[in-house]
This record gives sequence, C-alpha cells and structure tokens, in this order.
Amino acid sequence: EVTETIFYDDVEFIINKLRQLRAKGHKVSMDDFGSGYSSLNTVGLMPIDIIKFDRSLTIMASSDNSKASMVQSFADIFYNANYQVLFEGVENETDEEICKEMKAMYLQGYKYSKPIPMESLTEFLSKN
Repeated sequence: EVTETIFYDDVEFIINKLRQLRAKGHKVSMDDFGSGYSSLNTVGLMPIDIIKFDRSLTIMASSDNSKASMVQSFADIFYNANYQVLFEGVENETDEEICKEMKAMYLQGYKYSKPIPMESLTEFLSKN
C-alpha cells in the first residue's frame, strides 16, 4: 500500500520498485485516493492494482445523489481501466450497499473491524 506522496520522490525508482513487487505476485494499492492531490495522470503512471477510495468519498457518496454520481463516475473509470476499487470507512449497512453498487471489490471499515495489531490477526480470523 502506497500513498500518493510517494510519487513526489524519484518517480522512476518508485515505478521500478513497484514493478518488482508486482512481478513477485504482490498487489499494490494506492491509499486514500480523493483525500489529497491524486490525479488520473498519477494513477495512470504507476503500476498499481487497487485504488483505495478515502473515507471522505464514502461519506460523499452517502450524502446526496449528485455527489454519489460523481463518486460513481470515478469508480466506473477505475473499474473500466481494470483497477480494483476499495472503499475505506464503511461503517454501516447503508455505506456497504452504496459501495457495492459502485462496483467495490473490497470494503474496509469499522463495520467489519477496528484496526488491530498484526499480532492479533490470527485470533481475529479464528473468531470470524
């Protein structure tokens, strides 16, 4: 998982490292799309698999139809360009349904779990 700020460093070096990770079978995601200066140009240059929509876009999609249409358009662009879309900040059934309608491949948020330390992952998985 990388944030958009990483792309302000040595871009060629970053692109090479991300390609190496993908060649080894790792998926690369861009975190917090929509919260900063993300652009479609930046996304198009980077070898990434998953676009993580920031919680602010999840909230926006729930607020009214015109804003939901805007978020839907971004989700459609990425879906049609063969990226997987993850929505962050899913907190309830309404958020979940809206995100599923927008072709979300992954959902993340307090509806499913609060953040947990890596050491607790095995215990968490055994309970769920």
